[in-house]
Amino acid sequence: MTNGSVKIAVDVGYGLTKATSSLGLKACFPSVAAPAPPSDPLGGALGNRAGHRVSLRGAEGPPLERLVGDAALRSLAASATLSREKPAALHDLFVVAAAYLVGADSGRPPAGSPPELCVGLPLAYYSSQRDALRKRLSGLAVYASVDGGPERRVSFSRVMVVPQGAGVAFAEAGRLPDGLVGVVDVGTYTTDYLLLEVEGGRPMPVAEACGSAEVGVHLVARAVASAFQAATGAPLPVWAERGALEKAARGEPVKFGGRAVDLTPAYRAAVRDAATAVAQQVLAAWGNRAAFLEATLLAGGGAVLFRSELERALPCARVVDDPLFANCRGYLAALGGA
Repeated sequence: MTNGSVKIAVDVGYGLTKATSSLGLKACFPSVAAPAPPSDPLGGALGNRAGHRVSLRGAEGPPLERLVGDAALRSLAASATLSREKPAALHDLFVVAAAYLVGADSGRPPAGSPPELCVGLPLAYYSSQRDALRKRLSGLAVYASVDGGPERRVSFSRVMVVPQGAGVAFAEAGRLPDGLVGVVDVGTYTTDYLLLEVEGGRPMPVAEACGSAEVGVHLVARAVASAFQAATGAPLPVWAERGALEKAARGEPVKFGGRAVDLTPAYRAAVRDAATAVAQQVLAAWGNRAAFLEATLLAGGGAVLFRSELERALPCARVVDDPLFANCRGYLAALGGA
């Protein structure tokens, strides 16, 4: 471990990529990528496009231009994934872009001290994927520029891979009550859950009560998309999905073909159903131990969306501070950077 190096934590989720660093910087963007067009056809007359334009190059050859985040969502060639193993090129693009945005630069002083990196994997895939992911990211070395910024060499002197959800436990270390404590990290596609036995502030996992369930926020998106198609006869495009969800959450209709389509009833029912699915899978895994919990910590974007339902369904439940970045804070703590 190089004490003077920058520490970087990146949480590549199926819905959002989040990152933070020991420099105090944060980044968050949708986990979507697309080929970058040669230029803005309007020459910037209507302002800059939301999202990021990433340029990557190796030691040889021309740079590869990609859009990530909101900019990519608007592309007809947008790429995202809900597969259990994220494609390496897509995953590593998000890691490099996020690391750049929070201060990664292998040329920073002290010389020869590239940043250290911690990333996570869903608990169900951790054992089978961690070694390959650590090896791949340890060998990563690329020159990157984001949004026209200075080109920086991005590589890592040390790579840690930890289970998602465990990051929440790292972030809350020192504030956990003794006894049984649950962690529920609700993401887009997966929900990670842990049961910890805490003694003297030190958590130890109850192995048979920790795991991942393939339930999360995507269930709400899927239900809203189905309701849209039933009402209009047309599929809901990927680029329109987030706007439709946001309008449904506010009780506003979506305009399609000149008419208003009310997706709010479907949205509200889907939130209840998805939260129930999360709670039931977690409670089934915890069994009769659930009644003895001192606290259940809720994290991830789904913790915000499902908050009221999960706080009713799970024992002594509360949402942690800044739940979207809870894993990142824990990854940073694991590196000794927080």
